[in-house]
Order: sequence, then structure tokens, then C-alpha cells
Amino acid sequence: MTVIVRAHRGRGLAGLVENDSLHRARAAGYTEAFTGNDTGTGPMIAVSGRLGYEICATEVRYVRELG
Repeated sequence: MTVIVRAHRGRGLAGLVENDSLHRARAAGYTEAFTGNDTGTGPMIAVSGRLGYEICATEVRYVRELG
């Protein structure tokens, strides 16, 4: 999970961190990478797109009040 403190967002830090993770995974012999983004996180979805990730699945969550 990548989290950038709000005061430091918008500086490209998430992209740098994610890119470094991909390089480390490749160096360790991995050939495939997966990431997950909530639909409301447009900036992180953009980072994933720039890094070459493609949508391979979607998730739907349900909630029900019990009270």
C-alpha cells in the first residue's frame, strides 16, 4: 500500500515509490505485478496508468445496516 502524507501529495512521490517497487520485483525475478485502487482515488489511478497497469478485474462492495 502506498500512502503519501497529504502535505506532500502532488509531487510525484507515489510514482517514484511504485516505480522503485516494480524495479525491485523485476530484479527479484517476478514477471507480473498487481495493484489495487479504490475508484475514488483518481490521482493514484493515474499513477497506475502511467506505470503501465491495465484493468484486469473490478470489485463491488456491499454494505447493510444491521440496526
